[in-house]
Formats: sequence, structure tokens, C-alpha cells
Amino acid sequence: MTLLLAGCASSEIDQVLPGGVFKGAVVADEPLAARAAMEMLAKGGSAADAAVAAYFTLAVTYPSAASLGGGGVCLVADWDRGEVFALDFVAPKSSATDAYRATAVPANVRGMAALHARYGYLDWRTLLAPAEQIARFGEPLTRASAAAYAAGGNALLAQSEAKGIFASRGSLPVEGQSLPQSDLADVLAELRLNGAGTMYKGQLAERLVKAFGEAGGSLARQDLQNFSPNWQTVTGVQYGNDRIYVTPPPAGGGLVAGQMWQMLADGKRYARADKGEKLHLLAESARLAFAGRARWLADDGTNIQPADLLSKKAAAANMANYSPSASGGAGNADNGAPRQSAAPASTGVVAMDYLGGAVACSFTAYQPFGTGWAAPGTGILVAPSPEPRDRNPLSLGGIMIFNPQVRSMKFLAAGGEGAQAATAMINVAAAAVIGQNRLDKQVGRPRVHHGGGDTVYIESAAGDEAVAALTGRGHSVSTVKSLGRVNAIHCPPGYPVDPEKSLCWAVSDPRGFGLAAFPD
Repeated sequence: MTLLLAGCASSEIDQVLPGGVFKGAVVADEPLAARAAMEMLAKGGSAADAAVAAYFTLAVTYPSAASLGGGGVCLVADWDRGEVFALDFVAPKSSATDAYRATAVPANVRGMAALHARYGYLDWRTLLAPAEQIARFGEPLTRASAAAYAAGGNALLAQSEAKGIFASRGSLPVEGQSLPQSDLADVLAELRLNGAGTMYKGQLAERLVKAFGEAGGSLARQDLQNFSPNWQTVTGVQYGNDRIYVTPPPAGGGLVAGQMWQMLADGKRYARADKGEKLHLLAESARLAFAGRARWLADDGTNIQPADLLSKKAAAANMANYSPSASGGAGNADNGAPRQSAAPASTGVVAMDYLGGAVACSFTAYQPFGTGWAAPGTGILVAPSPEPRDRNPLSLGGIMIFNPQVRSMKFLAAGGEGAQAATAMINVAAAAVIGQNRLDKQVGRPRVHHGGGDTVYIESAAGDEAVAALTGRGHSVSTVKSLGRVNAIHCPPGYPVDPEKSLCWAVSDPRGFGLAAFPD
């Protein structure tokens, strides 16, 4: 008998199913997206089906991070083959150079089509139907959607097209208000009926090029025709009987998370540390990981060998001068203070199906609500062109802990909210997996982040004792309200090795208003 817990930050209620058969779970930052994904699992869909349905719903309900104009990455556990693959659909720059604002090539739709083509069970049309219905008829805005509009929606007021969609009543939408988006519904209907190809080579492609130009953006027909998602095999690194898998570049968040994990696991440092040193370890491993990222960024990332960076040898070298009682000093890369007030520009979705297949995806609009401008007649928010040092996929990434020999999934997570997403994932993963603690208690636990400068950031809820543990070791500490968003699923015994004894937790981050959902 399988137990599943779903943490729902929007209602602050946790539920435990005392019995029944596990049919999967999904976690997303916006409840309507989680609900749509849950419906796919209930129909017998795969984790990939759930992730696709969640994404297209997010494109309607959470466009600050998941517009059809953006891009993303996914990690996928292939249960049949006992392997993990990464899907890269990071939006490239447009080749057009004569535009008022450089824009990204819309990549999410083709990325989701690639995911569905390889791992989907259900019909494509079924997956897009919930998103189209919400866009067509409206649905009361959830607290998650309303919070994003309140935090960053002013970006939508500069252009009459976007303002007409999102502030037609004279102000930005609030919780409970219905927000039909007829133009976006028409685009979703076209994608549902004709497939993703119409956005890249069909009639919709022609409309997009024209509409992006009218929005002052840069998009050429060949940009759409030439874009193709990229599949990579992820080898992972050993952890006990399991392997740790992280999203490879260009999604830099995966490598940062993976290097942090290896440093914490090296010599069982994290497992043996007391409460104060655990915070110190998280800060030091983040500092060193971001320093490493700065080095491979300086090399344009062209010679990155993830296996080398994630090796035990690399972890031991990174921690060679580690002191449990003293800070290693300032890092050589400074990602600045974690953003606190802006709407999210990235979001994560995790899903697992009844067979043990799993998907962890991160999506981004590169900045909240992209450029804030909508392509006329499409309802699509145009995403800005990604830049190496600013608007980029470096914060994207996911993590999985999987035993490929026995096809057993133990942990998966995806993060959002900028550079701190990677450190947030490891704060949670280390406490839950290495520390062998309940996931629902760890996702809400106060976090620490070191972006590579001379300041360690810690959530104010951690309290004076935690701050003292860091300052006493020589860290310069600044308290902040919130550090990142993490959505995660954890099956401590592994799933589905013994479904009768498995226990799986699915938890949304209480710092937001998302939902962890499961089919009845």
C-alpha cells in the first residue's frame, strides 16, 4: 500500500492518503496547472503527459514565467531503459537584428512536443484542452496567479495590446477574477488541432513573425524553422546504490546543484555535521560551486565536461581547504542579492506516474512577463533575447536521484526564482535525502544561499541562532524573506521497487501558492 502526501501551500493543508494504489503525483507553482496535470495522470497518462498539460496551463495562468514565448529544460527518467535524459529547449536569440527589441525564439511549444513524442501516452489534443478552456472561458484567478500580477504586472501596462488583455478593466487582475484570453485560446486551439509544427513551419508561424514585428520584436521565419530541441543522455554520479542526475548546460542551475551535492556528500560531511555546521556547509559549497560556474562561463561554456565537474575528485579538490569553523572568504563571482519583490521569471514542475516514470522541468520567460509586450492577435508575451550575463538559462535546472539498476526513483525536484533556485534545491535535497527527514518539513525549512560574493544570505525565519552560527564562522550575513522556490517529490524507499511498502511525498513550496496534486 502506497502513501502519498501532497503539500498545498495555497490552502496550507497537507493530506495523507492512508491507502490505495499510487497513481502518480505532480507539483507546480500554480494550482490550476497542477490540477490539469493531475487529470492526465488520472486518465492513465505518463509523467510526460502531466508535465505537458501543466506547462500549457501555466502559459495561460502563470505567464510571468511560462509564456509560449520562452524556453526551458527537462530531466526525464526513462523507466524502460533505466536511463535519464535531458531535454534542452532553451530559447535562442532571433537572427533578426533590425528590431526595436531583441527577442527570444519561442521554444517551449516545440520542447513540449518533443517530450510528448518520446514519452507521452495520451493524445496531444487531450493535453492542451484544459489550457485552451481556461484561456477561452476564463477561470477564477488563483492566489499564485494574482500574486505574480501584483508583484510584476506593471510591465504589462506599457503596451496597449498587453494592457487590453491583462488590465482591460483598468487595473491588473486580482484573486478570484476571471481572465479570458481569446487570442491565446485561438493559438492553443490551433496547436491542439494541428500540432506543434504549425507554430514553426505552418500558418501560425507566418502570423507569429508578423505579430512579433508589430510588437517591436525580432523574429524571422528561419528562426522558427531552424529551432529544434536537443536530447542528451545524462550519466549521473554515484551516491550509495543510487545515482544523482542534474540538468546539464546550458541550464547552469543543474551543475551548481550537482557540485554542491557532491561537496556535501564528500566524506559524509553533511550527514556528520551539527545544525550550525550544516548551514556553513551549504554556504561554502554554494560559494565554491558559483566560483566554478564563473570559470566555465569565462570559457563560454564550450569545454564543459559535466562528469569531470561532478566527480568525487572535483568535490575533494573543492573542499581541500574547507574548515568546519571558518569561512573560506569571498567568492570570485557575485550574483548579487537574491531578488525579493519581482514576479517570478522561472518556474518548476515535477511529475511522477504510476509506473515510476518521472519528469522535472524548468521554464523561463527570461524576465518577469518577458518584455511585457504581447504579439498582437496571439496573446503571446514576447520573451527578451537571452544574454550571457543577465537574461539567461543559468538558473534553470532539476535534480533526480534514481537507481537505474532496479528502476527505482527516490527524489526529484525543480526550482525557480533566479540564481538561488539551485541552492534552494540542495537545501531541500540534502535535508530530506542525506539527513533522512520528511520532505514536507524540509521544503518549508529556512534556507541559506551564497551567490559567490562576500555575503551569505539566510531567510529571516531561520532566527538569531542560525545567523550566529554563520557570523561566528566569519561569514558576512544578510537576512532576506525568501530564497527560491522548490517543488519536489520524495520516495525514501524508492518507487516502484515495492509498491506495497513505498511512501512518496509530493510537496509544493510554502513560499508560494502552488499545489501538490495526485489523482484519486
